[in-house]
Amino acid sequence: MTLRIRKQVLVVFWLSLIAMPRSDAQEIIHASPWGGKQQLKEFIDQEMVYPAVELQQGTEGRVIISTLVKSDGSAADTRIVRKVSPALDAEALRIFNLILWNPAVYLGKPCDGMAEVEFEFSIKRYQKIVKMRGYEKPAAFYPVADSSGLIASFRETDVAPQPVFKKQGMDMQQFMAENFRYPDEALRQNITGTVVLKFIVEPHGRISNVKVEKHLGAGCSEEALRLIKLFTWTPGVLNGKAVRTLMTLSLSFSLSGGNGYSMHPSQSGISLQ
Repeated sequence: MTLRIRKQVLVVFWLSLIAMPRSDAQEIIHASPWGGKQQLKEFIDQEMVYPAVELQQGTEGRVIISTLVKSDGSAADTRIVRKVSPALDAEALRIFNLILWNPAVYLGKPCDGMAEVEFEFSIKRYQKIVKMRGYEKPAAFYPVADSSGLIASFRETDVAPQPVFKKQGMDMQQFMAENFRYPDEALRQNITGTVVLKFIVEPHGRISNVKVEKHLGAGCSEEALRLIKLFTWTPGVLNGKAVRTLMTLSLSFSLSGGNGYSMHPSQSGISLQ
């Protein structure tokens, strides 16, 4: 189910470079979550599970969490700078710890930078989110899930993630035939090429941290992002547990055939790594 995010969702970033002199703004790229702010908004709405006790008591508020995003993209010194209640603070921190980061860049080189995310806990809004997404808590595909936050690569898993389509019996080739749309602007400009996406398949099978690793203009990258949000996955399994799995998906746009995307031996237009 595609989740639509309303504009009133508040995810606020406070970003700064560490120990850097003042310089032209174009020389600085601040630390950011994979996929940017909009992808993070969607992820928070996908993941949030309002603690039952807080729902019953009507507890609401905004939790603010900050972290130091290091030059390698890892997070350090994560702390809650604005608290609401132990249960809401814990839920915000749980989601925050699932975020992957792009480091800040100064004069072309990765560097340390601060990032801050604000989580809004509103019962009325949460009830709307649950109705839109169709579940209170993401259903588990596998009986045991890893809780350490470990991220395994696609090839490291004992059982690799597989797409799950809404229509029974559908495979990737049929899915592409029914859902792929060559962007009008790309057709007009005769644009062809490949979009490469990186993302995490969470233990419950939904994706997070979607990042365009290789961009293709005129709406092609946006089409790849739209397609990947139309289905879920079975999770990767490692050592008997469902784990967070890093995936790479490539979608080729081609005008040489009648379908608009290139054909691969196993899956039409899409390759997984």
